[in-house]
Amino acid sequence: MAAEDSEVVLKGEWSGTFKESGGRQYPMCVWIDGDGGLTGTISGRVNWLVFRDSTVGMRGTIDGAHISWQQTDLISEMSPNGAKLVIGGEYRGVVVENRIDGHWIGKNSGKLQGNFTLYRSVGTSSKAASIASEQQRVKQPKSTIVPEFADDIEITAKRCRDLLPLGSAVLGSEYGYQHLPLCILDAVWSIGVRYTGVQNVVSRYCTRYGVDANATSTMASHTTDDLITNIQSVGASRFAVEIVSNSQRTSATGGVLKAEAVLRFAQALQRHGIQSRESLPKYGGNDQMEQELRQVPGQGSGKSLKYFFMLAGDRNLVKPDRMTLGFLAQAIGRKITDDEAQILIAGASAALRDEFPHLTPRELDHEIWKYQRSHASSS
Repeated sequence: MAAEDSEVVLKGEWSGTFKESGGRQYPMCVWIDGDGGLTGTISGRVNWLVFRDSTVGMRGTIDGAHISWQQTDLISEMSPNGAKLVIGGEYRGVVVENRIDGHWIGKNSGKLQGNFTLYRSVGTSSKAASIASEQQRVKQPKSTIVPEFADDIEITAKRCRDLLPLGSAVLGSEYGYQHLPLCILDAVWSIGVRYTGVQNVVSRYCTRYGVDANATSTMASHTTDDLITNIQSVGASRFAVEIVSNSQRTSATGGVLKAEAVLRFAQALQRHGIQSRESLPKYGGNDQMEQELRQVPGQGSGKSLKYFFMLAGDRNLVKPDRMTLGFLAQAIGRKITDDEAQILIAGASAALRDEFPHLTPRELDHEIWKYQRSHASSS
């Protein structure tokens, strides 16, 4: 029953799922520091696993079984842009035994823009402990397992443990790019092709313009401006034929040259002052920029865009391509969505981290990709 007749016990960890009105859903964990009694104030922290595992403060009130809060200051983050999660609006819910059912009211619209269900976690997880620590900073924490995905995450983790060489997991050399233009070329050209073709494009570009792909920070940086100048000086068509010897298009029907898509991608970054890996905000840190990037031909699904951020250094994203989705579908026994792939791989990497402390979602995704690729070529 609802806790209207007695003092509401809120202190502790609550985990579940937040669902946007548009259909997307994300794991959500709320840690409440203390109880407000029948009527009073509450405070705590909210963790968002898929948004770079960022944690923000929360403050609100309790009135009988009714709870409401707003997100406040940034507590911890996995990137400089975690503050993006301090969004306006109010979370309102009703406590029913060990569950909180609620919704989110947007600050500007004043309308319902999402809903959530949280369940009281049993015991103290390492996530809760790390959030409550004096450091108030999360360093590769064990992520909270969302109840409705717990079984699938366990299955995914077991399949990864059984099939993948996680003890010797290593990222490919592409994840060592020191120049942002190479991340652009790789991500855009990787759409629907064998990766050897992508590697050839990057290699030819580096040879032509004297770029050391994995140069140290002491070497001169090759910037977004440099990439734009190199393409515009000869035109996208000649760049495709004469420079990188690859005239692939973003789509077989109505697509543009990938060389043209690279140019548009770079120009979108240029408009936002992004010249290097160091100046690139983490995924979710600049909504307007990401919206412009997704308008580039071939970028609509967001898969290649996520991969671009991964190449540029984001350790917590996964690229839900056909390799990854195929591996997960074989494990779970059903079709997996892009959002589910992020949740499952992030959850599996967290579940496996006691055995493999170095393991991040990006590394696990790459091991899955290598496994699927090798088995596809041998079949």
